[in-house]
Amino acid sequence: MDKGRAFEEVVTEALSQIDANEYADRFAVSGKTMYKVGVVFSSEGKGLVGWKY
Repeated sequence: MDKGRAFEEVVTEALSQIDANEYADRFAVSGKTMYKVGVVFSSEGKGLVGWKY
């Protein structure tokens, strides 16, 4: 949720959270291509602001 913050700030925080909490690690052994995706939603319009992988 953006809560009035800039998109780049929020999406960078989301991607950092994936790494910090090691969410992707358990799937790394599968041998498949993985993408870490940060998704940002608007706190005002309740819609999708954007995403980055």
